[in-house]
Amino acid sequence: MLYILLFNFTPYYFIHYSDPQIGRNAYTVPYCSLAVHQIMSVNPQPSFIIISGDMAEDQNNQNNLIHQWQICDSLFDLLSMPKFFTLGNHDIGYASDTCWKPIRLSLYRNFWGIDYYRFNYDSCLFISLNSTLLDTYRAVTQFLNI
Repeated sequence: MLYILLFNFTPYYFIHYSDPQIGRNAYTVPYCSLAVHQIMSVNPQPSFIIISGDMAEDQNNQNNLIHQWQICDSLFDLLSMPKFFTLGNHDIGYASDTCWKPIRLSLYRNFWGIDYYRFNYDSCLFISLNSTLLDTYRAVTQFLNI
């Protein structure tokens, strides 16, 4: 017997935008704004956008960090498609930074939400992990139920 399994798959595409680093220099906001407006002009529109970390530049100053996140969020908020943000080392620091990192991670979660997640889109599984955690292996295996 021959079994044929057919999937009802509709082609789609998405945008992967990385490292806006708002606050790094005078060009980051205009460049990010230009990119957002170019994405808005694409036809057909992408199904969603993934912004993969470093939304801000200055993780060492809490007020600057939150202000830079607000600017980044307002720029991408112009897009009508679903948006998925993933943290980067510029958002909360490096894995070795054990002193201030818990505070910045808490700030991140309060502003952006969970720092690791998964979502399905048209039979594809997308996974976002927090790679800055010291105990990444255990956290990842628990998250993935391995």
